[in-house]
Amino acid sequence: MAKLLDAVLHTDGILTRMCEAMEQASQHAEYFRLAAELEALASSICEYAPMIVPGLLQTPGYTRALIRASRPFAGEELIEKHVASRRERAQLLDGPEPPEVWFIVHELVLSTSVGDAAVMHAQLAHVVELIEQHRVVVQVIPMSEGAHPLMDGPFRVMSFNDAPPVAYTESAYSGQLLDSPALVASYTKTYDLGRAAALSPDASLAMIRAAMEDFAA
Repeated sequence: MAKLLDAVLHTDGILTRMCEAMEQASQHAEYFRLAAELEALASSICEYAPMIVPGLLQTPGYTRALIRASRPFAGEELIEKHVASRRERAQLLDGPEPPEVWFIVHELVLSTSVGDAAVMHAQLAHVVELIEQHRVVVQVIPMSEGAHPLMDGPFRVMSFNDAPPVAYTESAYSGQLLDSPALVASYTKTYDLGRAAALSPDASLAMIRAAMEDFAA
């Protein structure tokens, strides 16, 4: 069926590749599985994160502390499975043709201590390194901004070379992949408004460095 749809829609095999990827064992939660597979095929990813460092940017120490906080009774094997899953996702930034990845985060992400000070320092240092290597762009919405266009919650917009863009929204234990052109256009417009409300990339980098140094004290 996927092959037939690819032929009719002239999607250059993207649906077939998606089905093949989904057939492989996945360590992702069921509601995020398709979004994760699309993430690996995207040519660009624009994501807003209001509370925690986005998964693609997380260090193992940060992920470990985050999962442990939300699952205090989980065994170490399950924790490490989540850590490995996020590290696997982050490898797309190291590929020969990585997607263009743009993040907007709220200042709360920089000041909320996940793990101890050493974990946060290493996490923010990792973000700084990715920015300085021109592998990602990060903008920060400062606390002083008050109300801003992205206050409805986290989301991402993924674009592809051979398929229409999609949006993805997520809550604690569920996620929704949206492909309606009108909805995706609305999320894209909201993200553009968020870029205008956020600090510039250079000013954002300076704020991230300052937060990193605060955790080194």
